[in-house]
Amino acid sequence: MATASVGRNAWQELCAHTTVRTLEAKQAPRPVVCINADATVRMCMETLAENNILSAPVVRGREILGFVDVIDLMGAGVRAFCAGSPGEETRCKAPQQRIPVDEALFRSAKFFQTKVVDLINLSGLDFPVTVRNEDSLVTAIRLLSNVGKPFFLHRAVVLNDDEEVAGILSQTDIVEWLREHLDQLERAIPELVTADIYKLGLVHACITLHVDAPLLNVFSVLFDNRVSGVALVDREGRLVANISATDFTGIIPSLFPVLQESALLFLTKGLQSLPRAPVTAQPHATLREAVTSISIAHVHRIYVVDRAARVLGVISLSDILALLCDLAEKGTPAAKTAD
Repeated sequence: MATASVGRNAWQELCAHTTVRTLEAKQAPRPVVCINADATVRMCMETLAENNILSAPVVRGREILGFVDVIDLMGAGVRAFCAGSPGEETRCKAPQQRIPVDEALFRSAKFFQTKVVDLINLSGLDFPVTVRNEDSLVTAIRLLSNVGKPFFLHRAVVLNDDEEVAGILSQTDIVEWLREHLDQLERAIPELVTADIYKLGLVHACITLHVDAPLLNVFSVLFDNRVSGVALVDREGRLVANISATDFTGIIPSLFPVLQESALLFLTKGLQSLPRAPVTAQPHATLREAVTSISIAHVHRIYVVDRAARVLGVISLSDILALLCDLAEKGTPAAKTAD
């Protein structure tokens, strides 16, 4: 018992003494691209595409107003291009039925002249938060774990000692750090690293859509459910692909007509390259296997499937960070209750 306590204390100390600066130093230098608050949607999309990124902080001078990402832009586009009353929220009640589109709006520049400041965090996935170089890993984990928060966070702006933007810290960065320290975690809490994903409460219900679902409907589901990706399945529920914000890297106004295509056709053609096969795990995969898979593949989620490739659930970066938050603060994962 004393040995277990020592191991947990050692892990907590490691997290407490690791700083955001340490995580940033391990990464290749990444210039921070910021979007001016006065920029239009068109200008923002072109900037994201030129830099091959999904999101960027929106600033006015030195003030950080928030983030804007591809989901914000595409979600606003879905609302603008779908037929209906002005200002009426477009919701996809039947994901397999095609949403009517006002073709004239695809030729109109009105939406693309919208000020990007009006779209900040429209998706509810990236509220404006900051961390500082000297903040501990525990602080960063607590911030990005989304535990007990009424909103979702995928990334935070890193400020230097002069309160200037120095970098972006993402959930991916923290899970990468965890993967590199799995051996230390196993020495500290051996039963945890080898525990299976269901016992740890990491797996939750997954949103699925048929591969032929219209792309407009896919975005409606992403937007309404405040998620950045969904599983595409065949008629038997077998996993075919993952579609997420990453698939829209490089989207610019002239490519917006792709919204009229089916999800399968879009993924087959791709904006930049053919999509990767979705990353999967078996129901009895361990924490080590799940963390290693999601980190090495550099994805935001892995799907849990049975032997017939039918989707059973999903594990996201937020799920792993929630577990890591308990470990960093208490030395043990919180008890999970069945939904």
